[in-house]
Amino acid sequence: MDRERIGGIGMCGSGGFLLSAAGVDRRIKAVATIVMYDITRAQSKGWKDTQTEDKRNAILDAIAEQRYAKFEGGQPTLTPRG
Repeated sequence: MDRERIGGIGMCGSGGFLLSAAGVDRRIKAVATIVMYDITRAQSKGWKDTQTEDKRNAILDAIAEQRYAKFEGGQPTLTPRG
């Protein structure tokens, strides 16, 4: 194994994750992706960056509330992110 020759292959959503990882992990020297779009960006900013900050915060608040409900023994519920 050569620590100076680390690369990654990402398909679909993992391609976007790989691009994000390569942007911050200097060990990654090469990437190959097959990606329809950057799913991380689409989830945070909406399709073609149409989501407002208020809407994003509302989704994050709903996800946080669901985590509390599950922790307290409530029934799991799908949030807008699934």
